[in-house]
Amino acid sequence: MEKTGKPYCFLDFDGTLVSNERRLYQFFINNLPDGFRDVLSMQEFWALKRLGIHEVDWINSKLNLGMDTAEWKARKSEEIEEACYLALDDKFDYVDETLRRLKRSYRLILISRREDRKGLLDELQRLGLTEFFESIEILRHNEEGKGRVIRQKYGDADESSILAGDTEDDMQACMDNAVRGYLVLSGIRGRWISHRFTGQKRISIVNDIRELPDPADAVKR
Repeated sequence: MEKTGKPYCFLDFDGTLVSNERRLYQFFINNLPDGFRDVLSMQEFWALKRLGIHEVDWINSKLNLGMDTAEWKARKSEEIEEACYLALDDKFDYVDETLRRLKRSYRLILISRREDRKGLLDELQRLGLTEFFESIEILRHNEEGKGRVIRQKYGDADESSILAGDTEDDMQACMDNAVRGYLVLSGIRGRWISHRFTGQKRISIVNDIRELPDPADAVKR
């Protein structure tokens, strides 16, 4: 893309701009055997996810139900982006105000993983977020990393550009490019993920996108 003078701000979607906690939990309890749907509260379920523990692995280890993890993942991939589940996503209440602030200093690029491109575009429209972004990049889960997209399409992104996301995938994208990474704790992973990138000064931890710096401050960090 033609450089305009502003650096880029690449933003993940799930866990960064919206909470998908209710959506993932509802799928979880909908697909448990009868009699086991109260095995975990939403808070307990989310604690497992933030630790990187797969819910089926945990259930099988504790209750010996013999659930098929591969079958579960295939069903989840097929159903989790249905409209009835996407309706459970909650936009964080600070997102609009924060995006308006960031847009004054950055070129906002959404970069997310979804199987259903139209479903995400419709969700962005429903939540009133489409207008904030100069470009929207949507990758399927089995595609190459976000870092490749940044490198190929936004090759002029340098250390004044930033990326905010809540997973290993997001932080690896930062390491694959010159941009500075911000692991947001508002999503599906906890602080422990940062230890995978120990010694990498370009990665910082923030509670949520309200703590993302303006360009001059980003370079100083």
